[in-house]
Amino acid sequence: FYDLVINLIDEGSSNKGKEVKVLSLLKGDGDIKARTYDLPVVLLNYLEMALEDQVFSIAKPALKPIYDVGINWMVPEYWQIKALPTHIWREVEADLSKDLNVTWQPEVEDINLYVEWVRNCKVIISIVGLGSHLAMFFGIPLLTLTGPTDFAEAHDYKLGIVLRPPQPCDVRPCYKPTGINNCPCMPSYKSKDLV
Repeated sequence: FYDLVINLIDEGSSNKGKEVKVLSLLKGDGDIKARTYDLPVVLLNYLEMALEDQVFSIAKPALKPIYDVGINWMVPEYWQIKALPTHIWREVEADLSKDLNVTWQPEVEDINLYVEWVRNCKVIISIVGLGSHLAMFFGIPLLTLTGPTDFAEAHDYKLGIVLRPPQPCDVRPCYKPTGINNCPCMPSYKSKDLV
Protein backbone atom coordinates (compact mmCIF):
# COMPACT_ATOMS: atom_id res chain seq x y z
CA PHE A 1 0.00 0.00 0.00
CA TYR A 2 1.30 3.45 -0.94
CA ASP A 3 0.24 6.89 0.30
CA LEU A 4 0.72 8.37 -3.15
CA VAL A 5 1.56 7.07 -6.61
CA ILE A 6 2.56 9.44 -9.39
CA ASN A 7 2.46 8.36 -13.01
CA LEU A 8 4.82 10.44 -15.12
CA ILE A 9 3.49 11.16 -18.57
CA ASP A 10 5.63 14.11 -19.63
CA GLU A 11 6.37 13.71 -23.33
CA GLY A 12 9.83 15.25 -23.01
CA SER A 13 10.96 13.11 -20.12
CA SER A 14 13.20 10.09 -20.58
CA ASN A 15 11.29 8.65 -17.62
CA LYS A 16 7.99 8.75 -19.54
CA GLY A 17 5.47 6.36 -18.11
CA LYS A 18 7.65 5.48 -15.14
CA GLU A 19 5.58 4.86 -12.04
CA VAL A 20 6.99 6.43 -8.91
CA LYS A 21 5.98 4.85 -5.62
CA VAL A 22 6.60 7.81 -3.38
CA LEU A 23 6.49 5.96 -0.09
CA SER A 24 9.57 4.00 -1.10
CA LEU A 25 11.45 7.27 -1.70
CA LEU A 26 10.64 8.92 1.59
CA LYS A 27 12.74 8.62 4.68
CA GLY A 28 11.73 8.82 8.30
CA ASP A 29 8.59 8.44 10.30
CA GLY A 30 5.51 10.58 10.67
CA ASP A 31 2.49 11.28 8.56
CA ILE A 32 2.64 11.74 4.79
CA LYS A 33 2.38 15.53 5.10
CA ALA A 34 5.47 15.77 7.28
CA ARG A 35 7.42 13.35 5.09
CA THR A 36 6.51 15.05 1.80
CA TYR A 37 7.48 18.57 2.80
CA ASP A 38 10.10 18.61 0.02
CA LEU A 39 8.32 16.17 -2.30
CA PRO A 40 9.23 18.05 -5.52
CA VAL A 41 12.92 17.92 -4.56
CA VAL A 42 12.68 14.21 -3.69
CA LEU A 43 11.07 13.45 -7.07
CA LEU A 44 13.50 15.58 -9.05
CA ASN A 45 16.45 13.85 -7.39
CA TYR A 46 14.90 10.45 -8.08
CA LEU A 47 14.33 11.34 -11.73
CA GLU A 48 17.82 12.84 -12.02
CA MET A 49 16.33 16.12 -13.16
CA ALA A 50 16.88 19.75 -12.16
CA LEU A 51 14.26 22.26 -11.12
CA GLU A 52 14.96 24.15 -14.35
CA ASP A 53 13.52 21.20 -16.30
CA GLN A 54 10.09 22.47 -15.17
CA VAL A 55 8.54 19.10 -14.54
CA PHE A 56 6.28 20.64 -11.93
CA SER A 57 3.92 23.42 -12.90
CA ILE A 58 1.16 25.21 -11.07
CA ALA A 59 -2.26 23.86 -11.89
CA LYS A 60 -4.58 26.50 -13.26
CA PRO A 61 -8.12 26.73 -11.98
CA ALA A 62 -10.59 25.44 -14.54
CA LEU A 63 -13.31 27.65 -13.07
CA LYS A 64 -13.99 31.31 -13.60
CA PRO A 65 -13.83 32.56 -10.01
CA ILE A 66 -17.12 33.83 -8.61
CA TYR A 67 -15.77 35.42 -5.42
CA ASP A 68 -13.30 38.27 -5.23
CA VAL A 69 -11.88 37.30 -1.82
CA GLY A 70 -12.01 34.04 0.13
CA ILE A 71 -11.45 34.15 3.88
CA ASN A 72 -9.82 30.86 4.88
CA TRP A 73 -10.36 31.12 8.62
CA MET A 74 -10.91 27.65 10.09
CA VAL A 75 -8.24 25.76 12.01
CA PRO A 76 -8.31 22.27 13.51
CA GLU A 77 -9.13 22.05 17.20
CA TYR A 78 -5.55 20.97 17.90
CA TRP A 79 -4.14 24.13 16.24
CA GLN A 80 -6.34 26.83 17.78
CA ILE A 81 -3.19 28.79 18.59
CA LYS A 82 -2.93 29.84 14.92
CA ALA A 83 -6.56 30.98 14.63
CA LEU A 84 -7.15 34.65 13.93
CA PRO A 85 -9.82 35.94 16.31
CA THR A 86 -13.26 36.02 14.66
CA HIS A 87 -13.82 39.71 15.39
CA ILE A 88 -10.74 40.56 13.28
CA TRP A 89 -12.03 38.43 10.39
CA ARG A 90 -15.41 40.24 10.65
CA GLU A 91 -13.68 43.63 10.49
CA VAL A 92 -11.72 42.48 7.42
CA GLU A 93 -14.94 41.32 5.78
CA ALA A 94 -16.67 44.64 6.57
CA ASP A 95 -13.77 46.62 5.09
CA LEU A 96 -13.47 44.50 1.94
CA SER A 97 -17.15 43.93 1.22
CA LYS A 98 -17.67 47.63 0.53
CA ASP A 99 -16.13 47.04 -2.90
CA LEU A 100 -15.63 43.28 -3.24
CA ASN A 101 -17.57 40.01 -3.12
CA VAL A 102 -16.24 38.29 0.03
CA THR A 103 -16.85 34.65 0.99
CA TRP A 104 -15.94 32.63 4.08
CA GLN A 105 -14.45 29.15 4.09
CA PRO A 106 -17.42 26.77 4.30
CA GLU A 107 -17.82 24.68 7.43
CA VAL A 108 -17.86 21.33 5.62
CA GLU A 109 -15.97 18.08 6.05
CA ASP A 110 -16.00 17.32 2.30
CA ILE A 111 -12.52 17.99 0.89
CA ASN A 112 -13.88 18.21 -2.66
CA LEU A 113 -16.26 21.03 -1.72
CA TYR A 114 -13.42 22.79 0.06
CA VAL A 115 -11.15 22.55 -3.00
CA GLU A 116 -13.96 23.87 -5.22
CA TRP A 117 -14.47 26.77 -2.83
CA VAL A 118 -10.76 27.71 -3.06
CA ARG A 119 -10.87 27.44 -6.86
CA ASN A 120 -13.85 29.82 -6.93
CA CYS A 121 -11.90 32.65 -5.27
CA LYS A 122 -9.81 35.27 -7.05
CA VAL A 123 -7.75 35.94 -3.90
CA ILE A 124 -7.37 33.96 -0.67
CA ILE A 125 -6.60 35.43 2.75
CA SER A 126 -5.54 32.56 4.96
CA ILE A 127 -3.93 31.47 8.17
CA VAL A 128 -1.11 28.97 7.55
CA GLY A 129 -2.89 25.80 6.49
CA LEU A 130 -4.32 23.73 3.66
CA GLY A 131 -6.03 26.73 2.07
CA SER A 132 -2.64 28.37 1.57
CA HIS A 133 -1.24 25.26 -0.08
CA LEU A 134 -4.27 24.93 -2.37
CA ALA A 135 -4.17 28.59 -3.39
CA MET A 136 -0.52 28.19 -4.34
CA PHE A 137 -1.24 24.97 -6.23
CA PHE A 138 -3.97 26.65 -8.28
CA GLY A 139 -1.99 29.85 -8.85
CA ILE A 140 -4.39 32.04 -6.85
CA PRO A 141 -3.06 35.23 -5.25
CA LEU A 142 -2.58 34.64 -1.53
CA LEU A 143 -2.20 36.65 1.65
CA THR A 144 -0.80 34.33 4.33
CA LEU A 145 -1.05 35.23 8.01
CA THR A 146 1.83 33.68 9.90
CA GLY A 147 2.38 33.66 13.65
CA PRO A 148 3.00 30.59 15.76
CA THR A 149 3.29 28.63 12.48
CA ASP A 150 4.85 29.42 9.12
CA PHE A 151 5.91 27.57 5.98
CA ALA A 152 8.84 28.36 3.74
CA GLU A 153 7.08 27.87 0.38
CA ALA A 154 4.77 30.82 0.99
CA HIS A 155 7.73 33.20 1.15
CA ASP A 156 8.83 32.19 -2.36
CA TYR A 157 5.33 32.26 -3.90
CA LYS A 158 5.34 34.99 -6.55
CA LEU A 159 1.59 35.62 -6.22
CA GLY A 160 1.71 35.83 -2.45
CA ILE A 161 2.37 38.13 0.46
CA VAL A 162 3.31 36.79 3.89
CA LEU A 163 2.40 38.85 6.94
CA ARG A 164 3.85 38.58 10.42
CA PRO A 165 2.00 39.77 13.51
CA PRO A 166 2.93 43.28 14.66
CA GLN A 167 3.48 42.01 18.22
CA PRO A 168 7.16 41.11 18.76
CA CYS A 169 7.86 37.50 19.71
CA ASP A 170 11.28 35.96 20.39
CA VAL A 171 10.21 32.39 19.61
CA ARG A 172 8.14 32.90 16.46
CA PRO A 173 7.39 30.55 14.83
CA CYS A 174 7.15 28.20 17.80
CA TYR A 175 4.96 25.48 16.19
CA LYS A 176 3.35 24.79 19.53
CA PRO A 177 -0.26 23.71 19.12
CA THR A 178 -1.14 24.60 22.72
CA GLY A 179 -0.94 27.65 24.92
CA ILE A 180 -3.29 29.83 22.88
CA ASN A 181 -4.21 31.90 25.92
CA ASN A 182 -0.57 32.88 26.36
CA CYS A 183 0.31 33.53 22.70
CA PRO A 184 0.08 37.17 21.59
CA CYS A 185 0.77 36.52 17.89
CA MET A 186 -2.59 36.16 16.16
CA PRO A 187 -4.62 38.51 18.40
CA SER A 188 -2.12 41.30 17.67
CA TYR A 189 -3.20 41.53 13.99
CA LYS A 190 -5.49 44.43 13.14
CA SER A 191 -7.95 44.61 10.28
CA LYS A 192 -5.98 47.49 8.73
CA ASP A 193 -2.98 45.10 8.44
CA LEU A 194 -4.96 42.80 6.16
CA VAL A 195 -6.83 45.08 3.74
